[in-house]
Amino acid sequence: MDVLTLLMFVGIVMVTLALGFFRWTVRIGSLQHADRLALLPLAHDEESKPATEENARLIERSRA
Repeated sequence: MDVLTLLMFVGIVMVTLALGFFRWTVRIGSLQHADRLALLPLAHDEESKPATEENARLIERSRA
């Protein structure tokens, strides 16, 4: 029975630490950084210019 008590204590301590670390990461805002980085490659594609006039015409036709 002493082992069961020890395991319950260790389990409660681990859950408390996990919740504390989760609250800490939410508070400092590190989870929103991942959303911004996921959209970062899309911003580069929208701003890029075509290399030649033929590419520009093909892009204009595909948008129409």
